Amino acid sequence: TGKVYTFDINESFVAQTSLNAKSAGVEDRIVAQQCDGATVPLSDACLDRFTARNTLIYVDDVEQTLREFKRVLKPGGIAHAIDGDWPMMVVEPLPDSEWAAIVDAASHAYRTPNIGRKLHGHFVRAGFTDVAVQLITRPDTEGRLLGMVKNMVGYARASGKLSDDFIEKTAASIDAAVAAKTYLALAPQFVVTARAP
Repeated sequence: TGKVYTFDINESFVAQTSLNAKSAGVEDRIVAQQCDGATVPLSDACLDRFTARNTLIYVDDVEQTLREFKRVLKPGGIAHAIDGDWPMMVVEPLPDSEWAAIVDAASHAYRTPNIGRKLHGHFVRAGFTDVAVQLITRPDTEGRLLGMVKNMVGYARASGKLSDDFIEKTAASIDAAVAAKTYLALAPQFVVTARAP
């Protein structure tokens, strides 16, 4: 009997969510809305739960965003944030220094590439209570995370901070490991759960 509100700054994502809800027969319970990325278009204390997944890495002011989540939550309402931490990611066969160079060069694509480790402190400073942190990861040996890894390599290439030779060598090393079945990637996700006071 409840309602789910979804928000995105991307108009086409909002439209697709509405289409998906309609095709699933739940359009009366799912409300998709475009937002400006800073303000949730809902009244105070109206939600039981708020979830943001792989979103806060892009936010300019994380604590202000979390205060906005808190504003729309009922007292005792629960907020969840799930985000990664690029420097903590492992991509075998790359040496740590090579992955760190890729992350550093690609960091222009994200406001806070190491947001995962910072979430606990942001939630506390934003005034949430009962802040709990879990760290989850699922090892990838078959290429499930390759799209994400190749996006990072692409962002690093676009930055111009690394030589084309370095980028090509890195990409070839990853592809060779996949072909040899020696590839392994770990992308830790920080899951933070907290209560609105």
